[in-house]
Amino acid sequence: MAHADKYKPVNCDFVDVVEHYATLRKEVKLTRIIDGETQSSIIKIKTWVNDGVGEYLITSEGDRIRMDHIQTLEGHSPFGNSDGCHV
Repeated sequence: MAHADKYKPVNCDFVDVVEHYATLRKEVKLTRIIDGETQSSIIKIKTWVNDGVGEYLITSEGDRIRMDHIQTLEGHSPFGNSDGCHV
């Protein structure tokens, strides 16, 4: 998959939040930037993946959302005092 811009690694704590909501299988509010505009939606997270270039959450509908394009997930920001997750 081609990436329009370089992936900015997200905080490990944010990945934990994604895993938490994936486990709960409940609807969550996601705010992200699409074509330069902030948009909010209600989604269910199925899982997340790292394709070696970036990290994505996968919704129960099969959508693939690049984590560094997310502004908030249930109020949690993907960026903090970390330069990403180096596991």
